[in-house]
Amino acid sequence: MAGKKQIPAKGIGSGGGGEGFGAGDGDEKQARKDPMAVVKKNEQALGKVNVVYGAHDLDMELEGLTVAEIQLALKDLLNIDEGNVEAYVDGQLIPNKGEVKVKSGQRVEFMKEAGRKG
Repeated sequence: MAGKKQIPAKGIGSGGGGEGFGAGDGDEKQARKDPMAVVKKNEQALGKVNVVYGAHDLDMELEGLTVAEIQLALKDLLNIDEGNVEAYVDGQLIPNKGEVKVKSGQRVEFMKEAGRKG
């Protein structure tokens, strides 16, 4: 072994992370962006509104429409009943659907009264 050149092993025994990792580099939690906040921001930029009725859940560019217009536009697509359906925007009951315009990023949910058929 005399005369052979020894190559030092980088990162072994020097903090446990190899090259580029100093002592304690993996110990601190880094601030991460909330992925849902990024999705919500992108939906707002596109003018998308989340519409829910029963098992149906979709995002569409419906910003600026009233709740009544959305119900009429999606009546056939989502099989929304014309009467006896309550509407909620971001969890708040909307008594007059024709007066409330939705903004991008909002959630519109249509629900039938519990225990009612048809």
